[in-house]
Amino acid sequence: PCAVCRVPCAVCRVPCVACSMNGQSRTTGVMLDSNWRWYHTEDWASCDSDTLDAATMEKCIVQGLDADAYKNTYGITVGSDSVTLKYANNQDGGSPAYGQRVFLTDMSTADGNGYQMFDVLGSSLSFTIDLSNVPAGINAAVYFAAMDQYGWQGATYSDGNVNQAGWTRGLGYCDAQCPTDMKYTQDAGWNTGTFESCCPEMDLLEANRLSAALTPHPCTNPEPFVCDSSVEECGEPCDGVG
Repeated sequence: PCAVCRVPCAVCRVPCVACSMNGQSRTTGVMLDSNWRWYHTEDWASCDSDTLDAATMEKCIVQGLDADAYKNTYGITVGSDSVTLKYANNQDGGSPAYGQRVFLTDMSTADGNGYQMFDVLGSSLSFTIDLSNVPAGINAAVYFAAMDQYGWQGATYSDGNVNQAGWTRGLGYCDAQCPTDMKYTQDAGWNTGTFESCCPEMDLLEANRLSAALTPHPCTNPEPFVCDSSVEECGEPCDGVG
């Protein structure tokens, strides 16, 4: 996928939020997962996975977003020290968009340095979350997933295409449920439905205003990995239940 924004670079900057790490104030970016983004050609035509093969889909451009698009299209509002997610968003007056997933990114350099990596062993972590408007049946989650820091940016797929976008467009997600619906699956390329994207996961909070849970989800492999169910029996390499 190509990392092309099609708007001035200053507009395409990742929205940022302030936090504190090791007692030091710092700024982290907020990045929307690529699964929620539009895929299009250089001529702004939609890439349709129902009619295009995997190699062609891998040449499509992953939608770049400015702060207005984060808010108006995806219901993500980034304040100076907060992030607000709306479950149902009206998409600029169109049909509602439901849910979203965002990652924190390392903005310690001018162009960013991949996803924010956390080393919490022997340390502590705190955050404040408002669940007062999250009803029963909805899961508001804050969690760690052992993703590749750069979203597999630079990886060459088996068909020769290269992942140019990586973390800059929210690629590389995995978790202990080994999801099969990731459009891009780590370093394996476009997913036709047989790739499972696995990695250890630590759920710090899964909650609504009535209940909450903290759940570890280990895997047999501590690193992110892909299982192709078309060529092997994937089984249950991770504890998806917890």
